[in-house]
Amino acid sequence: MSKNVSRLYFFRSLDGMCPDILLKRDEPLILGRGPVTRVKDSKVSRHQVRITWTDDGIFIKQLAENSSFLNTRPLKKNEKAELSENAVIHLVSNRFPFKLILKTDYIAATPQNEADTNKNKDVPKKEVVEVKNSNTSLVKKVEGGGGGQWSFGLLQSMNNPQLKVLEKSDHVVIKDKFPKAEHHYLVLPLERIQNIASLKPEHVPLVKRMVTTGWELADKHPTHRFRLGFHAIPSMSQVHLHVISQDFNSDRLKTKKHWNSFTTEYFINPEIILDKLISKGKYVPISKVEGDELLKRDLECHICQHKPKNIVDLKKHLLTH
Repeated sequence: MSKNVSRLYFFRSLDGMCPDILLKRDEPLILGRGPVTRVKDSKVSRHQVRITWTDDGIFIKQLAENSSFLNTRPLKKNEKAELSENAVIHLVSNRFPFKLILKTDYIAATPQNEADTNKNKDVPKKEVVEVKNSNTSLVKKVEGGGGGQWSFGLLQSMNNPQLKVLEKSDHVVIKDKFPKAEHHYLVLPLERIQNIASLKPEHVPLVKRMVTTGWELADKHPTHRFRLGFHAIPSMSQVHLHVISQDFNSDRLKTKKHWNSFTTEYFINPEIILDKLISKGKYVPISKVEGDELLKRDLECHICQHKPKNIVDLKKHLLTH
């Protein structure tokens, strides 16, 4: 099958505060406070920086009085600088980092041929969770076994009317039974998928729809900042995307492990998962040893890098933001 290859540049929020932002050739991109970046801090201007991509390269121009930072170097108002792949821009000092990412987009030029069709004939049916619109019990369809009690517990929650927020054609949203913030949702596919390591390239459209739903949920709470992410090593087997507000104001947030699972690299930006599925065909999670190291890290405020003594001190500190 022939493929056309095109270069795509995106800005990725390293905080995971918004979806990847596409940089279009010959179309200036403004980054600043607003719905595109989901930045709400008044220190960031609505027109903080302008990015342009032309035949001469990719350039940033500082528009606002408060300096943005290019790879730790402050930019003066009206200063222009060239950007290279993987350059990191902080919209203000040590806050709101965005990284310039190059993606290679493969577009199929020919339809699926007969050989591909025949090859798929013997593929087992996917296991699907049927979520009823009524309050009837959850039904599991199909061939193939399905996990243990933990797993089934999460699947049951998908049909619990007290937890279910909404459902779409191929995924459902529930409230987390043990929320770690004021607003904490889980987006789950109806297809039975054990974990992020079980995702395949065919799941890319599904994951994108789940992410879109997650940001739609976040938009319903305009006074809160949100992040979306998958846990590197989830405690429950049905793959699920967390949509969590960044206040972390919850009695359920009790331990260092809870905190670090949402504020370190243990909490994986879904755009990273999508990149790996598209470019490598799969996502390979970190090892349990690496995961445990992340969960054991010293506590650190996700906003100002304050290092509290314990979780009680941290929760008091969070109220100052």
